[in-house]
Amino acid sequence: MNPRIAKVTLSAIVHATEDPDKIVFAMHGVGPDAEARPERRRASGHYGNEIQTVRLLISNRSRAEGFVIYFWRRLSLVDQTEMIENLRGYLDESGRLHIRIDKQEAVNGNIILGQTEPIRIEISFDLQGIPNKNITNLIAKKLEELAS
Repeated sequence: MNPRIAKVTLSAIVHATEDPDKIVFAMHGVGPDAEARPERRRASGHYGNEIQTVRLLISNRSRAEGFVIYFWRRLSLVDQTEMIENLRGYLDESGRLHIRIDKQEAVNGNIILGQTEPIRIEISFDLQGIPNKNITNLIAKKLEELAS
């Protein structure tokens, strides 16, 4: 039983001091099929400054899988190992994989795990028929396969 990738969502918070177009360009650069039109929402920050949230959705299964393959292969071996060894910390109760990459590094063309001011990547899997106890191991195996 191999979980299939169902969809991928990328999102980021863009502060007033950042160029929203650069952030969207960086999000498109994370993977080849992040070609979706960005959904933008505006809000006011704590001090009244403008904040935007930007979201890209890849709902086509084959494009989502292509995105994940490309993204995973661009991650360093150190980051891949970190994720696989600590996979439970990246998965939610529904089996969605939550990854955060450094937004500034992505603007510079690099894909590096990062927690502060990240671009968030949520990967949803089709897990029908897979017992909950096997999900973590099967997703880890899937990620290991993507690297080869």
